[in-house]
Amino acid sequence: MPARPPQLSEEKTLARVLWLAKMEGSSVVLVAGCSAMISVFGADWLGIVIGLLATGAGIALLHGVKLLKDQQSRGMTWLVRGELALLNLILVYVAIQLGRLTMGGVNAIISEETRSTLASAGFWGPEQAQFAVQTFKLTYGTVAIVTLLCQGGMAYYYHRNRAVIRKALESAKPGLNPMLMACPACRKTVSIAAPMCPHCGHPLKSIPPPLR
Repeated sequence: MPARPPQLSEEKTLARVLWLAKMEGSSVVLVAGCSAMISVFGADWLGIVIGLLATGAGIALLHGVKLLKDQQSRGMTWLVRGELALLNLILVYVAIQLGRLTMGGVNAIISEETRSTLASAGFWGPEQAQFAVQTFKLTYGTVAIVTLLCQGGMAYYYHRNRAVIRKALESAKPGLNPMLMACPACRKTVSIAAPMCPHCGHPLKSIPPPLR
């Protein structure tokens, strides 16, 4: 039997999760935001809504990264939910587009002006229309499968490593990050901006005295 690859340490797993989530979140925000802007110029309301919601899913991933950097393990929940939100959005978009193809054929996807231009150039006819429908269906089907594998796989990866990330955060040394401190009650690492310890609930900020 082939030897299994060595398991990553808790610290390396945390670093990998942070890198993956940051890269994907930034990419989703950039691509989805640009798609929403392009849809505005084309008056594509479905594209606008899906683009904005997908941008929100990307922001959720980046928020999860921020929470993890602040030593809060609930950032993993944001990562899982962000991936599942992105997964559902893309599948809904694919389902709507496939439904439009089934009900209205290629006319629901390609504008009449574009079809007229292609027809005048001799590149459009019944055979081309049928080929376009099959091509769109194959493309959307491929997008659905890839999305299930990618976003579904990432959601499972984050969920599976919850316990590992929690241990990595609890064992991290606050002295390595000036934005972190040790809770005076439980001694676990917390953000200096946190009003209370997320682990034991101990208040971390005293009420400032009134101004005289």
